[in-house]
Amino acid sequence: MTTIKTNNNRKKVTVSASVLSGDFLAMGDAVRSMVAAGVDSFHLDVMDGHLVPNISFGPVLIQAIRRATSLPLMVHLMIENPGMYLSDYASVGSDLVYLHAEAYQQEPVDVMTIREQARYTTVINTDQLRADLDRARDLGMGAAVVINIHTPIAVIEPILDGCDAVLLMSVDPGFSNQAFMPAVVPKVSALRAVYDGVISVDGGVNADHAPALIAAGATDLISASYLFGASNHGQAIATLRGS
Repeated sequence: MTTIKTNNNRKKVTVSASVLSGDFLAMGDAVRSMVAAGVDSFHLDVMDGHLVPNISFGPVLIQAIRRATSLPLMVHLMIENPGMYLSDYASVGSDLVYLHAEAYQQEPVDVMTIREQARYTTVINTDQLRADLDRARDLGMGAAVVINIHTPIAVIEPILDGCDAVLLMSVDPGFSNQAFMPAVVPKVSALRAVYDGVISVDGGVNADHAPALIAAGATDLISASYLFGASNHGQAIATLRGS
């Protein structure tokens, strides 16, 4: 395997607050509280009920959050045909988009089973995924790829050179407050062996899991319920960073 070289500072661990666990009735206050606590970015889970078994929000909420902070907005597109909507997310101030490899899978898809079985893939349309990554950058955003816990790293290896980051899911995507899946830790190690860029982990991440993830090579930890449920947001962020 060829290691993909990028300009990533692997010594720095960043923390991204996933707003899915924020108070939607007072999202501006929730965002500003995390900014004051020292979070590095915000993670925005966009779901369509087809790629994942939930429906969340879209550009309108992201546009509102953009008014509340100048920190990076990292938009996680858990949607079918994400390339169709890239300009919509660029226009509301998104700094980076994560595209799911599962949205480009070549195997037959039965969307009626999405509530019982999370999507995974072993064969994707790499040409289309690469084109959408390039399109995102043309629109002024960073471009990253995501894989679910059961999708192997080999699936995305041909397009790693076109990724500004790679996100590994540590739960089946769709809902916050799920239990962390330890199987992601060796997956982080395997990805780090072939990719020198930013590795993010999302799903059930808390202080118990952060040390193993960082030791394996993760450089960006995404947290929802752990951060927003903490009595001291600043302390929770520092604990995740290992500082």
